[in-house]
Amino acid sequence: MTVGGGIVDSMDLSPAAMSRQEYCPSPPLPDGQVWLPKIDPAIQLENLRWFIESKNGMTIPPKCPLSRALALVENRHNPPLPSSLAEAVYLVRLVQAFRFADWGINALFAQQTDPTRHVEAVVHETFINAELFAADSSQAWHTLRHPLGIGTLYTAGRLVQGGRKGRITISGNKVEGYDINYESPLGPMLIERKDRAYEPGLNDTPQKQLEIVLEQIELKGPKIPRQGPARILSLGFWHGQFLSKDEFESFFWKAIPHQIPGQPDRSNVARLRDDRIHVWIQRFYPWALAPEESAGVRSHTTSAQTGNAGAGASESSPTRS
Repeated sequence: MTVGGGIVDSMDLSPAAMSRQEYCPSPPLPDGQVWLPKIDPAIQLENLRWFIESKNGMTIPPKCPLSRALALVENRHNPPLPSSLAEAVYLVRLVQAFRFADWGINALFAQQTDPTRHVEAVVHETFINAELFAADSSQAWHTLRHPLGIGTLYTAGRLVQGGRKGRITISGNKVEGYDINYESPLGPMLIERKDRAYEPGLNDTPQKQLEIVLEQIELKGPKIPRQGPARILSLGFWHGQFLSKDEFESFFWKAIPHQIPGQPDRSNVARLRDDRIHVWIQRFYPWALAPEESAGVRSHTTSAQTGNAGAGASESSPTRS
């Protein structure tokens, strides 16, 4: 192709080529699948790579966590020898984390054959730069770094898988007060997502995680704009003592209404009910750390609305490779 007398690279503008740029390589996820299922260790994170390189025309920085995860997946039969057990565990969890992101991209950008499932998805470039390429800690002594935006992509994917239709926007740092705006058939849902950094969270106890939840409810909850049917604060942890569903509900949901500082003129429960903030907590557990099971992860996700006096909870099915 020539333009203005100059020679440029030829461009394939056929419908098939345009479709490849518009939709991710994987087929649509099963209707209603709202968690990461059993996954194939041979999956090359192709949806995530497509999203960054083909759809957005961006180059993955060579020293970012994503670049390291892609190298591990591509060389899974001849992986580098880790220098310590801590590094071996970290590398396994790094690949696991990006598999959650790859699933989220699949949910957001697959070519749906059922028009009732189509969701218009928009991800701002600032999110890619600030949360997929960047590490979760800038401290020099933290060497086991995860990306920031895994939980955001996974949460967005779960929303569209459960909601059907509408428009979802991931804003990165372009918008104050929330990371995701899901314009669902029921109205806008605004979600602020916060993930505990990998290395600082290595030795977190349930009590420490509860303290973080309470702190984020205080700091971030009031900043989520009051519009639409749902204001959601979503929190993610990659470590922690295993808790059964009953233990989780007892430790977190029964404690939250009683430990948030109240205002003098109203009780904590009344305050939470008035604020109408939903709180989602995700705690991810590895099934195993052996190399042959490096793709497997158990995801424990519990959610409840803090504004309900009798908050309900739900748990996702465990997944294993």
